[in-house]
Amino acid sequence: MILNIHQKISLAMATTILMISMYDAVFHLLLWLLHIVFESAEFVLDHLIDYVFEIGNRETEIVVFYIMIAVIGGGCYRFYRSLPRWYENFKHFLSEQKTETLTQWRSLSVQGKVVWWSFFMAAINCWLFLT
Repeated sequence: MILNIHQKISLAMATTILMISMYDAVFHLLLWLLHIVFESAEFVLDHLIDYVFEIGNRETEIVVFYIMIAVIGGGCYRFYRSLPRWYENFKHFLSEQKTETLTQWRSLSVQGKVVWWSFFMAAINCWLFLT
């Protein structure tokens, strides 16, 4: 699905308004999902280690703990190593979006600019009303 600049801006504004007005519920939902994924991975790994090596519960918990520390540490290291590349890609993306937005803004008529700003102000007023 290809969106024009106005639809992209409208979608970004709606998402931003939702995130700002319901940040606590969205944050709680994301943390809950992260917890469920973590517990599920721990449960599966615990039973897999117990089945393969046939060791006691305490030893299995220790092995699973160190495996998960290694996986999380490796993920954090890879994330740290990829940050400069992500930053450069993000700067390039912002530059392209700025150019595209300014080009489309300049091509709008005065009436189109008034309609766009009216929609923007109505969205802000709805957000203020809901909060």
